[in-house]
Amino acid sequence: MSLMIVVMLLRSEVNAFSYRNAPQGIHIALTGVESEMSVMFFTQLKSKNYQIIYSTSSNLDILDVKVKQEVEHYKYIVYQVPGMYEELTVHEFILKGLPPATKIYYRIAMKNDETTTSETFSFITQKSRSELLKSDEPFQFLVYGDMDIFNDGQNTIDSIMRNHMKDTQFILHIGDIPYVWNHEHEYKWEKWFDMIEPITSAMPYIVCNGNHENASNFTSYKTRFTNSTVSVTTKSNTQSNLYYSFDYGSIHFITISSEHDYALQTRWMEEDLAKVNREETPFIIFYSHRPMYSSNENHGSYDPIRIAVEPLLRKYKVDLALFGHVHAYERTCPISEQGVCDKKKHRNYFKNADGTIHIHVGTAGFELNQKWDPKPEWSTYRETNHGYLRIKVFGKRALSVEFLRNGVTTADSFLIEK
Repeated sequence: MSLMIVVMLLRSEVNAFSYRNAPQGIHIALTGVESEMSVMFFTQLKSKNYQIIYSTSSNLDILDVKVKQEVEHYKYIVYQVPGMYEELTVHEFILKGLPPATKIYYRIAMKNDETTTSETFSFITQKSRSELLKSDEPFQFLVYGDMDIFNDGQNTIDSIMRNHMKDTQFILHIGDIPYVWNHEHEYKWEKWFDMIEPITSAMPYIVCNGNHENASNFTSYKTRFTNSTVSVTTKSNTQSNLYYSFDYGSIHFITISSEHDYALQTRWMEEDLAKVNREETPFIIFYSHRPMYSSNENHGSYDPIRIAVEPLLRKYKVDLALFGHVHAYERTCPISEQGVCDKKKHRNYFKNADGTIHIHVGTAGFELNQKWDPKPEWSTYRETNHGYLRIKVFGKRALSVEFLRNGVTTADSFLIEK
């Protein structure tokens, strides 16, 4: 029997932005519960009378089982730029009781109004933890930062859609999403979601903020992505999408904002990392926007985050630290502290490395930073091309990391093994 459920709106928030009445900007996200998926979208209507229809069958017009769930949360957060934009309503559904590793078809519509119906989308639900831990059946995710709606962002999206839609569990976007410099650029959120909706509607899209999400104190960023991230971070006792953590398979992911005060964030970060059971979750990946190490002339290393966070990376033996901000790719050797490489230095294979490998990959589309300073000792590989990381996870045994240029040419690769 196929699964068919109609769920009423769970949450709704308002943001100042001109938008169409039909559901738009559809994006899904993890909630921290294997059998759930968050689905968010935008409308111009101040209405909670939207419903989502979803099923394991592609024919959403045949109802085997039909259930209605009442509204749990409904509120408005009004963010207005006088005389410039209309209000935007941000909606979220939480789909519950989903079977693992199963294709789900879904459609969003306003009740009794077919003119506001979305097209039919689909996604694959999360595998069970036991399946994710099988080392002979790796899963993969993609990582990048700094996309924008112009330049080569569309080429990155096209490359992912051609090559990775069937085998990627989720995407991690590490800041500078549509490049909203100020209020006058708020329209770029709409354009960006239209551009990337074929991906965000089909796989979980996890984000952290960059410096170019800072318009109006990060209001657009926090409103558009708040609900899904809060769901993920509940167990970490933080109700912010500026800093949070979550587990996926054998990896503990943790992030803080490079744009906010580090004192509170690093106190929380240490409490969080101290709870990680490395027998059950052997890998830790830290990510934020501004890199601790970069030899690129345009931005370079950002010492404030290095001074604040690097001691924690060392203390808790963090395996990878991922960043954006610099529009180029660079990988370091395993760094213990202050640029000191471990004895393995510039290899492509690391077993129990003494240090954290840092990567900046702000290469998703914005204009590239072509100029480099003289290569320091800690820099293993660097280049200026658009692309993204593909990380394959072999259970508790290993991580395979590749930088793929758009078009899927492998430029750099290495293996971390426990």
